[in-house]
Amino acid sequence: MLIFIGTLLISASLCVNASVEKPQKPKVRGLKEFLSSGHEVITTGLIPADEKTRFFVIGDFGSFTKHFGLQKSAQMMEGLASRKEFSHIITVGDNFYMNGIPDINQLWHPQSIMEVFNGPHASLLPFYATLGNHDCYSDYHNEILFSDYNRQWQMPSDYYELITPLKDNSGKYFVNLMLNSCKLMCFDDKWAGKYCKKMNTGSGSEAVLEHYKWLEEKLQKYSMEDSTAWLAVTLHHPPFLENALKEHFLPLIRKYKVDFIFTGHQHWADYANMDPDYITRFPPEEPQVINNCSKAKEFLFIENRDHTFYKGEKLHQILSGNGGTFLRKICPIKEQDGDLYFRNKGYNGVVAVEATKEKVTISYHRDVNDIVYQVNVINP
Repeated sequence: MLIFIGTLLISASLCVNASVEKPQKPKVRGLKEFLSSGHEVITTGLIPADEKTRFFVIGDFGSFTKHFGLQKSAQMMEGLASRKEFSHIITVGDNFYMNGIPDINQLWHPQSIMEVFNGPHASLLPFYATLGNHDCYSDYHNEILFSDYNRQWQMPSDYYELITPLKDNSGKYFVNLMLNSCKLMCFDDKWAGKYCKKMNTGSGSEAVLEHYKWLEEKLQKYSMEDSTAWLAVTLHHPPFLENALKEHFLPLIRKYKVDFIFTGHQHWADYANMDPDYITRFPPEEPQVINNCSKAKEFLFIENRDHTFYKGEKLHQILSGNGGTFLRKICPIKEQDGDLYFRNKGYNGVVAVEATKEKVTISYHRDVNDIVYQVNVINP
């Protein structure tokens, strides 16, 4: 499945559970078709045009247990989108707590979640979704089918390609492989056997191996294409933290020199990166406590909140798991694979990505005017 934002959309067959009626034709739309599909457009003033491509990253958001947090993130998107042009929103999973969409005929919960993003600018942005563990606790195919019931929701399959043309007239693209973390966690039952069963995924099953095969084919393809300016993967579970992803998934994306990992699962915001020659330590080593804090809301390894790197210098893990649900404590801080720069559980918010051929800027927003952390990657 491939989505080309703007002009081209190639659809594939949609695999659904036998208990759910299969739609005759998936209604997955590019942005132009989305805007012409009857969605009301409200203008509140002209947004200055520029040559930067922008999108939002949000994760772990689909809950009313902390409705104020979800509302804050939605209002933040609205405020930012009213000032600068954004093309879309990507989710890193756990879209609808606690069990995804159990019944496609009972949509009051997902529709109510999406209604929060009802601002005149944010409501025009399509959501391109990936699955989290909570989405897989019931039939995740219902989240694919939800694309036919909500104008903003765009999920053509449980994994697919999202290709965004850069607006700088370079002819280059931001390539984002939108992955099914429930499957990728389950290459075998060494680390997550019981967890895989809970996510309705067979460890080492044909579906899991097919996903890994698809992923390597796409990584090989896009890493070699001259038109690829930036290569990213989006999945729910953070590879630097999850043992089940370190043996097979992490070596694969490092082999093909992926630039960015967009992820969530942990209910906080953090930034970490990894050197190309880094050798994973945990396992076999056991992570040790490096800060025995008790109630800290933020941890900075380096005081500077703005960092700049060159493309290829690091693999960047962008964790945005604070979109709307409860925030998880970060203490005590333990060692992890890669280098952890920043972790914060003090706010609900989103990540804004700004890209040209020459540069990508990742901004962690605590509020519209409050960037709590920023990472720049330059393509020399």
